[in-house]
Amino acid sequence: MIFLPKETTSRIACEQEIESVVRAEGQVVLGWRNVPVDTEMPMSPTVREKEPVIRQIFIGRGPDITVSDALERKLYVIRKSFQSRDPGAGICPTAKSFS
Repeated sequence: MIFLPKETTSRIACEQEIESVVRAEGQVVLGWRNVPVDTEMPMSPTVREKEPVIRQIFIGRGPDITVSDALERKLYVIRKSFQSRDPGAGICPTAKSFS
């Protein structure tokens, strides 16, 4: 699950950054899905303004992965690679889970 900016251009840039890390690690991006959220939940305008877009990325195993434990390790490396990027270089939030 990944928290992304609301602004469309920034969100697309973040998604492309994540996808480039996945491909660099030899894995396959299968697709994205929007995580359903309760938009009717009461919250202050300030909180609603800062609310991120929540999406899931689906990653398929690359040709070098033969066992599920190896895929889990690769997903860990992908998440850490993305999170270790210079936070000042962009506005992409962190990924909460890649498993």
